[in-house]
Amino acid sequence: MEAKKVFSRIGIGLIIIIIMGIIVSGIGAAIIPEAKITESIRLAMMYIGFYILGLPIFLLLLRKAPCVEVEAKVKFSVIKLLKLCIIGIAGMYLINLINSGIMFMFTKTDGNAVSELLSNMDIYSVAILVVIVAPIMEELLFRKILYKVLGGYGKKFFIISSAFIFGLFHMNLGQALYASFLGLILAWVYVEGGNLWDVIFMHIFINATGSLFPMIVMSSENEIAAAIFGLWFLFVIISGIIMSINIIKKYKKSEKPLISDEIEEPKKITELFKSIGMLVYIVVCVLMIIMSIVVL
Repeated sequence: MEAKKVFSRIGIGLIIIIIMGIIVSGIGAAIIPEAKITESIRLAMMYIGFYILGLPIFLLLLRKAPCVEVEAKVKFSVIKLLKLCIIGIAGMYLINLINSGIMFMFTKTDGNAVSELLSNMDIYSVAILVVIVAPIMEELLFRKILYKVLGGYGKKFFIISSAFIFGLFHMNLGQALYASFLGLILAWVYVEGGNLWDVIFMHIFINATGSLFPMIVMSSENEIAAAIFGLWFLFVIISGIIMSINIIKKYKKSEKPLISDEIEEPKKITELFKSIGMLVYIVVCVLMIIMSIVVL
């Protein structure tokens, strides 16, 4: 199967996953009394549509695509993974701040759809759905499965394209931006380390820090806890920036490439935009992002 057809089928498969999520969520809203349906139930129904119904169709579409397996080159220690998490969280916080500021200028709201969703969920649902289920299923799809069908076109191509696809999948502006940034880090760790559990651990840690921990602090109504979280916020941003600078300096001085064992002629990211299915996926996600802004 030629590359253009593979990219197109990935786009079509992701659209099907999204549609299945919307359909199942809609069915749930239709059959469950309005007084009893919650954001937790809606999200759980959407995940059922995404991963139990949509994902098998996605895999079926790509059954004939050429596949490669990731090769482990680097063993990441827990400390190094946590450092990379800090960099990712720092980027997430900064992107959220910038996005919220820009959105407030135009819509008089912070535009943070995630905060609005989480505020209507209980802590246990967030722990299960956002902190555990989402990281496991998203890493399985956007790192392991996508690497199988995109890794053969170059590691750099996979890292950039999977991060871009992953960001768009979240379908709201703030998440699309910071998920793309996090996707770059997670994809690089997966490509270099070859261990799916490494990126699942990182994703769980990042999601817990960005959703569960703030909820616990807010629900406690404890000023000391709030102050500690504020200090954590500053620590993460400052240390994240410092560690990012140190990593850049380290690789500039070292002869070791950031991406090991790259193929001679990796595909360019622009190749994605030459496939109809992927273009449709991009358009659908962008329209959803625009709709999420307009609703605000």
